[in-house]
Amino acid sequence: MSDLVWLSMAELGRMIATKEISPVDVVRAHLDRIAALDARLRAFITVCADGALEAARAAETDLMTGKIAGPLHGVPWAPKDLYATKGIRTTGGSKILAESVPSEDATVVSRLRQAGAVLLG
Repeated sequence: MSDLVWLSMAELGRMIATKEISPVDVVRAHLDRIAALDARLRAFITVCADGALEAARAAETDLMTGKIAGPLHGVPWAPKDLYATKGIRTTGGSKILAESVPSEDATVVSRLRQAGAVLLG
């Protein structure tokens, strides 16, 4: 398993900005860890692998062309399932909301997306 999953968001952001590592490689490392452990840990209700890889590829393209949104550009993250995520099932851990798909993001989710952070799930 990759050591990338143990680095802080700040470290990842710095390494991505200096092109020491690729946002795609970082996201893949995190998705691999989720795939390997989540069946036992059950930390994720919804994993957005395709969307995360797409966002990581877009971040990498932006970085190569000099478009940097900020220090979290290309850095993966995962909000608690209490925060609304537009177009992604957000349950709050409740059976009543098991199929809830918000039409807009919570403020924190929106701001992190604008900063270029990559939503894992």
